[in-house]
Amino acid sequence: MNAGFFKRLMAYIIDLILVLLISTTISAGINTNTKDYEEQLSNVMNDYMEGEVTIDDYLSQTKDLTYSIQKENIMVNIISCVITIGYYIVFTYLNKGQSIGKKLLKIKIVDKETKEAPSIKAIILRSIIIYSIISGLFNIIFINLLNKNIYFIGYNFLATIEEILIIVSAFMILYRKDKRGLQDIIAKTEVIEERR
Repeated sequence: MNAGFFKRLMAYIIDLILVLLISTTISAGINTNTKDYEEQLSNVMNDYMEGEVTIDDYLSQTKDLTYSIQKENIMVNIISCVITIGYYIVFTYLNKGQSIGKKLLKIKIVDKETKEAPSIKAIILRSIIIYSIISGLFNIIFINLLNKNIYFIGYNFLATIEEILIIVSAFMILYRKDKRGLQDIIAKTEVIEERR
């Protein structure tokens, strides 16, 4: 029997929290020089809220500061991306289609045809669609190669596409009879209840 929307959503949330906790814990020891930029960003936000700067000044300064923070956080972003790929692709593959969230909720990913554990290719395709891996890699690779404006256009474009894919996938899982999302259709997988 295919797993329902809310079970899948809860597994997704559990996994996101785990990845965030792991990334934050490992990254906590990395010294970044972002404190000054973050204070400046906070000051710009306060100035805007108090009407001391125009929207154009606010957006320009925020963009500059965010770009500087991203450049300083390159090591943190690399760690986050490695953990995301390691957890959602490698760990899930080695555990035959189950992340910790899926294991706790007794659901798993299987190949649509064989009902066996999915291939690594299927897990990669699924993960690219629903776990923001492409924008994470873009951020790491292009933060130092592209100028600020082109970087933001590319990153925001990819992030928007990823968000749209997640929303479309969620609605597909919610309303399709077979409970398959876009990632399931593209990867030829489905998420099923574990047999007891």
